[in-house]
Amino acid sequence: MVQTRGITHTELMQLSCENPQLRFERNSNGRLVTIPPTGGISGNRELKTGAKLLLWVEDNDLGEVF
Repeated sequence: MVQTRGITHTELMQLSCENPQLRFERNSNGRLVTIPPTGGISGNRELKTGAKLLLWVEDNDLGEVF
């Protein structure tokens, strides 16, 4: 069985400083989680979905979209 340890605050800060183009977080167990960057295909899909939602809400006078 392979045992892993959580990443320390200092290690997390060093990793983040050395890789400013990436996002890192620690989960509740202290383990490292890499957050993929948004943009490109993902950003395009989100924008199209948000635009459709906004139009539907406005067309039906349902309130605000955030």
